[in-house]
Amino acid sequence: MQRAGSHIRHDRAAAALAVLLGCHAAEYEGIDGMAPERTSECVEPGARWFSFTGTPQAFVVPECVTTLTVELWGAQGGPSRCGIDEEHGLPDVQEDGGHGGRLRADLSVSPGDVVLVHVGGRGGLDGAPGWNGGGSGGRWGGGGGGASDVRLNGASLVDRALVVGGGGGGVCGYPDHGAGGHGGGLVGEDGVVGDVNWRAGGGGQPHAGGTGGAAPGQAGVFGLGGGAAGYHVAGGGGGWYGGGGAFGAGGGGGSSYVGPAGSEAELEIGARDGHGVVVISW
Repeated sequence: MQRAGSHIRHDRAAAALAVLLGCHAAEYEGIDGMAPERTSECVEPGARWFSFTGTPQAFVVPECVTTLTVELWGAQGGPSRCGIDEEHGLPDVQEDGGHGGRLRADLSVSPGDVVLVHVGGRGGLDGAPGWNGGGSGGRWGGGGGGASDVRLNGASLVDRALVVGGGGGGVCGYPDHGAGGHGGGLVGEDGVVGDVNWRAGGGGQPHAGGTGGAAPGQAGVFGLGGGAAGYHVAGGGGGWYGGGGAFGAGGGGGSSYVGPAGSEAELEIGARDGHGVVVISW
């Protein structure tokens, strides 16, 4: 959405980026050329697609724009390694990480505001955590998937205006021990347990991390999935609050969040496999 009568100078936007990022400017992609051109003309409606890069990316709100429509998908939790088990019909690698969530919302902004975009990375084999908050796991388990978020005029976790949760990591071995819970929604999904002797990680909550599953699995915390870099551990998904990690069972999915600047939100649990994506339209 746009309004008439405002004007952004190129040097003003560039200065805002420099102040906001400081010595961390080198970590951000897309800064060069992101400041709007020096013009009194309102920009045409448009959109920008942000794919996973493993680094933050910057976007400056264009001339005359007061509302952005933002659609975010979280990343999938990591697969697990089973070893080829003909007796139980298990493959060497099992795609059992929970899927990332989806969030679509309008975001109130002002021309020249700096939006920092973090696109979640998929969790990996043997506990490798997904970028942007996925929890760590270990051998036979998957790492948690990273959350996707946008941060408004700030770079810290508390500056996140919209967040969508990533999926929990899966876990296999002999026999199959479970699967990761899906991320997304105001409460992430609990992990799945395949053996009654173990306990899965809980889904991230609006005001707390998901509970830790069987030890040494750890609870999720603000912005980070739980886990432990240990044998048979699955990591929790990243999110507003991360999902819990678990030993011998799946990690929980991360929770989503809509801040005060957001409105008209649509939330969906378990909407995406692979890396996350963010699309900003105006």
